[in-house]
Amino acid sequence: MEGADETLKARGAGAFACQPNRGAGTPACRAGTPARAGELCSAIFSGLLGGTLKRAPRLIARCALLYLALHAAHADIIDRIAVSVGNRVITEVDLDREIRITALLNGDKPDFSPENKRKTADRMVDQRLVRSELEASRYLLPSSAEADAALKELKSRYPDEAAYRRALAEYGIDEDDLKTRLLWQLTLVRFIDMRFRPGIQISDEEIRNYFNEHTRPALDRAHPGKPSSLDDYRDSIEQTLIGQAADQDAERWLKEARRRTPIVYHDEVFR
Repeated sequence: MEGADETLKARGAGAFACQPNRGAGTPACRAGTPARAGELCSAIFSGLLGGTLKRAPRLIARCALLYLALHAAHADIIDRIAVSVGNRVITEVDLDREIRITALLNGDKPDFSPENKRKTADRMVDQRLVRSELEASRYLLPSSAEADAALKELKSRYPDEAAYRRALAEYGIDEDDLKTRLLWQLTLVRFIDMRFRPGIQISDEEIRNYFNEHTRPALDRAHPGKPSSLDDYRDSIEQTLIGQAADQDAERWLKEARRRTPIVYHDEVFR
């Protein structure tokens, strides 16, 4: 029976070994498989047949518990919590996915540095706060058809479908996750428009100052000697200023929402 115990120790050592999580790009622990449990149980019963049966009940129980534990945990990946936002969490896998999708949309290489992880986590915290507000209030959300249109526009940046699929594979992104992100972008824009833009009033003086400080100098550089009129740009300037004011109001709202919400960053994820 000692031989069986030694075999159990030797084989069991690798049952819960850490393996690379290729999807996330960081090490994660995977549980062993039920087949692995079968090997370990075979070792136990081999020992029983070659030795005494007095210890059979205890060893059989050990084998059963081992099999159940490995079966329940088969191929599960331990996903660490990166940030706790109230009663919600942002996991390490969530963070990894956000970095990859952002890089794809910006045409950049994924940046998994501690600094960018923290910056990305900050942005995701804001998203969680907005989601909580959306769930507590009634806002007209974008439809799946609008997300499909956004995805179609994104695909048009690539020469063909094959190039688009290669980009998804290169960045390790699932198309459903990408579509979800595009839908969220539409949702965020609509939230800001509905929550903060209404009621913003822009004065004639503000429009005139923006024209003199920004629009006219740009026009003079582009078209030297050509006269420019404020009336030709009044509406676009007003919308620009309304957008800036709405963004400032949103920043203030997020700052207050952060103050009210318990937020905990788990530093070990950002190393």
